Amino acid sequence: MHEKPAIVKKCIALLLACASTNYYKLRQVHAFSIRHGVPLGNPDLGKHLIFTLVSLASVRRPGGGGRPVLSYAREIFNQIEIPNIFTWNTMIRGYAESEDPNPAVEIHRQMIAASVEADTHTYPFLLKAIAKLLAVREGEKVHSVVMKNGFVSLVFVENALVHFYGACGRAESAHKLFEFMSEKNLVAWNSVINGYALNSRPNEALTLFREMELAEDVRPDGFTLVSLLTACAELGALALGRRAHVYMIKSGLDKNLHAANALLDLYAKFLSVQELNIFQIPYASFNSITLEFENLQIRQLPGY
Repeated sequence: MHEKPAIVKKCIALLLACASTNYYKLRQVHAFSIRHGVPLGNPDLGKHLIFTLVSLASVRRPGGGGRPVLSYAREIFNQIEIPNIFTWNTMIRGYAESEDPNPAVEIHRQMIAASVEADTHTYPFLLKAIAKLLAVREGEKVHSVVMKNGFVSLVFVENALVHFYGACGRAESAHKLFEFMSEKNLVAWNSVINGYALNSRPNEALTLFREMELAEDVRPDGFTLVSLLTACAELGALALGRRAHVYMIKSGLDKNLHAANALLDLYAKFLSVQELNIFQIPYASFNSITLEFENLQIRQLPGY
C-alpha cells in the first residue's frame, strides 16, 4: 500500500520526462502504473495523463490522429470518481480545440450536474467550442453566467466573448463588448475586425483597422491582415490592399502563408492578366509579387 504513492510519483516523472511527446510511451506508462496496483481512477495520475493526452492531441490533429487520443483521455476521465476543476477544464479544452467540439459542451453540462463550480479558465475554453458550433443561445447563456460570477471583466474572458459573438454572426454584439474593454489587446482587435469581415461588413472592418493603426500599444499581425484583405477584396479597395502589402513587406509578414493567400485572392480578383504582366508575374507566386513591388518602389503607389 505504501508503494502506490511512490509508483504514482514515478509514473508522473516518466510522463514529464519521456511520454509528453509520445502517445505510445504514455500508454506504456499507464499500463506500468496499472500493473503496479495504481487504481484506474487515481485522480493525481489521471490529471497528468489527461493533460498530456490533450497536449498530444493538439500536436497530432493535422493528420486526424487527435480523435483516438482524446477518446483515451475521456476513458481515463470517466474512471476518476471526483475530478478536480483542472481536469474538467483540460477535457473541455481538448475538445474545444478539436475538429468535433460538441463533447466540450457535453462535459460542461456534466460538470454542472456534478455541482463542480467553474473557474476563470473554464469559460474561454467553453466559448471557443461554442463559437465553433455557432451555438448562439448556448453562448448567450454562458455570457449571463460569466456576468453573474463577476468574470466578465477579465481580459481573457472578454476576448473569448468577443470572438464568440463575431464568429457567430453577431458582429455588433462583439463590437459593443470590445468598446467596453479596458484593455484592447491584439486578440480583441483581431476578433472584432474578423467578425465584421466574416459577416460581409467590410466597411466596418476597414474602419476598425484604421482605428487600430492609431492605437499606440498594438500592431497588426497575420490574422489582422487576412481580415483586412478579405474586406478589401469585398469592397474593391485595391489601394488599401496595396498599402497592406507594403506593411506586410516592412513587418516581415509577407512570409505569412494565410496573409499571402488573402493578398493573392485580392490581386487575382481585381488585376487583369495584362496588369500582372506589367510586373512580369502572370499567375506568379506571392514571393514574386513582393519582389516586383519592392523593385517598383511600392511606397509611391496610391493609397500609401
